[in-house]
Amino acid sequence: MIYKRFAAVLLTAALLFLCACGAGEKETPESPGETVTVSAPEPSVPEPEPEIIPETPPPFSQRAAGLYYAPGDEEYFPVQLRLYEVYGNLYGSIYSPDMGFAALEIFPREDGALSSPTAAEVSVRVMAFSIQSDFGRYWPGPAGYTLRLKEDSVTFAEWDGLGEEAVPSGLEFIADAAYDGDRLDFEPFPYTAEFVEWLAEGNLPKTVPEGVMGLWQRDDDESSFLEIGEGGFLQLYRKVRGLEAQLYRGAYVSRMTDNEGSCAMTYCLSKLGNGSMPVDGTMLYTISGDTLIFIADDNLFPGRSAVTFHRAEPGDVPAAQLPPDAAAPERTEQ
Repeated sequence: MIYKRFAAVLLTAALLFLCACGAGEKETPESPGETVTVSAPEPSVPEPEPEIIPETPPPFSQRAAGLYYAPGDEEYFPVQLRLYEVYGNLYGSIYSPDMGFAALEIFPREDGALSSPTAAEVSVRVMAFSIQSDFGRYWPGPAGYTLRLKEDSVTFAEWDGLGEEAVPSGLEFIADAAYDGDRLDFEPFPYTAEFVEWLAEGNLPKTVPEGVMGLWQRDDDESSFLEIGEGGFLQLYRKVRGLEAQLYRGAYVSRMTDNEGSCAMTYCLSKLGNGSMPVDGTMLYTISGDTLIFIADDNLFPGRSAVTFHRAEPGDVPAAQLPPDAAAPERTEQ
């Protein structure tokens, strides 16, 4: 009897020992007399979420660019304001049947202020000119303002009383998309590629040689830039300190010619400050690598038989500066 109890105690101890050794493991029988030990799975570690880098807002000059209106009333017509971003610079056109039209050159008091991605207002000085007065020369100025930008409007506020008040101070101009009043049929740059195609003579195939698209800087005038863009977009920009900006914008059509290696560009542009008066013509041109040569006409390049350009980037265009206190440089149309 004692031996039976002793054997039972030994059997119980052995079973307890086996249970303790097998803790945390599970035996799965695969076949009679055979077991497979499966370990407990390791806890999963979540992968870190990718870092979200916020997109930088556009600079002030780009955010301000657009078409705006100030509502009229029983006494006055609405006022149309267009702001243009030109390689980091800011220009404008203001028009009303009561006051006519004028071009605006908008200079920041602080260098680089128009490049700010966060500024809601910039202290500026404005120079205006129009072909309707003084042969297109600058009006008295500059006039100082605070240019305030909201989501759906711009305001030239706090005129300093100097120069000509080209933009009515404190008048809020509503963005075209949010404006529900009467609009004005005035477009400073109305000419499209479809119009120029109608204007162009000849039946030779249209063609734009490879490499022509882009921005070009004139070899003999570092202040002059030509942009040839998609969809027939054409722009000529020249700004010399002390002189009114020359901003031509419109369209072109390029065709093959009978002369191997050259093409003919028919263009129609208008100039800021001249209303919508057309400047049109046809020029031969050739391209070789980074060199673009126009056999010039007197409309765009007076007094030049040929004009050569080299490739440029928007960063090559300098920031426009107010006229110096000294006498203005000699006026030349190039």
